[in-house]
Amino acid sequence: GLSNNFIVSIDTDRYGNLWIGTEEGLNRFDGLQVRSYSRRHGDIPGNAINTVFIDRNSDTLWVATQREGLGAYDTEAGTSIFFLNDPVNSTTVSAREITGITQDDSGNIWFSTYRNGVDKYDAKTGVFSHYNSTNVKGMPESPINCLTAGADGRIYIGHYSGGMTVLEPGTRTATRYLHDAQSSTSLPSNAIGTIYRDAYNNIWVGTNQGIALFQPVTRDFKVFNKEVSGLPDGLVFSILVTGDGKVLASPDFRGVWSAPIERIGEEDSFQLLQGTEEIANIGIHGMAEDSMGNLWLGTYGQGLFFLSHESPIFSSLSETEGMAARNVSSILFASDGSMIVGTQGDGIHILDTAIRSTVRSGLYFTDRTIQYMAAEVLRAYDRAAEIRVRGWLEHQAVCASSDGSSRNVGRFALHELFDV
Repeated sequence: GLSNNFIVSIDTDRYGNLWIGTEEGLNRFDGLQVRSYSRRHGDIPGNAINTVFIDRNSDTLWVATQREGLGAYDTEAGTSIFFLNDPVNSTTVSAREITGITQDDSGNIWFSTYRNGVDKYDAKTGVFSHYNSTNVKGMPESPINCLTAGADGRIYIGHYSGGMTVLEPGTRTATRYLHDAQSSTSLPSNAIGTIYRDAYNNIWVGTNQGIALFQPVTRDFKVFNKEVSGLPDGLVFSILVTGDGKVLASPDFRGVWSAPIERIGEEDSFQLLQGTEEIANIGIHGMAEDSMGNLWLGTYGQGLFFLSHESPIFSSLSETEGMAARNVSSILFASDGSMIVGTQGDGIHILDTAIRSTVRSGLYFTDRTIQYMAAEVLRAYDRAAEIRVRGWLEHQAVCASSDGSSRNVGRFALHELFDV
């Protein structure tokens, strides 16, 4: 299982693996099993993790620790490189307390530190460049919680209690944004839990009084909070815009709330995400969507929560739904979505997965116990508009379709005539 149930960060790699950072170690979930990585085994520089981040241009997993610097783990080779601050070497990472990681569109990796500003790592040279209040005009000294790289080349920085700063790396200038109680288009709060860039390059800011969408042209914010959209108060640690157009936000100890992106500004558009009722009073510190649209939620104290993109085909089929046999011995799926089920004692059932019920039951052979159904049976079912079993000859099943053609579908001694 997981090395620790207090999850602080989640990311996915190009192979579909889920990487999970916790308060006590790193974990990888490949869909079948969990593998743990620790400082004791030399995998990561420290077990207390703030953020994990997959390099989009390589197989490197970056690990930001709370007090032990930075780690780069090669997920293919299984090797690690640690980066620690060296006070006499200005080309090293500027601090041991790394709070956030992002990657710009040029492939550079950016790190936020608690008190020493942000660093840029050039993957080609292996050199760190530093951006802080001593060398960036307008950069505040306020402790940093998170950051993200925008499509415009700017770095968006979230402070624990000091609002948001937008860094222009080329000119080494910064613009600070703070809450203004007299303006409805300012940040809703100066406490920033996360800054998130979605697939459409929008910049979302999570605060303890709702979330805000940054509007770069007017340089202000569209606010979605309890009064506007029904999103409860609480520091938002994670924001995610899903592939099917939902905006998810996780106010601390309020679970996950969801709003259709086209209705997000409407009253009470945010509702508790369906299927997450059991974690409604738990903090969610990490969210990820896999290639199938499934959601993975990292809770702070209750481990990993999985939410399927689609409802299960069926939980179970009862006798009232036409599935009398309890012992299923073989299953095939047809291209139309139907499930063909062979049973022990009740013949074959064809299930319509869309309505979660059987459409044809009790298709019997001489022996009603079906040990195995060959792929030829499935192909026959797929191709024939209407298949009728004519009988059996030398233990060869011959099927005729509605157009009058016949074909051999395997060595099944079919005894009765039935329509499929």
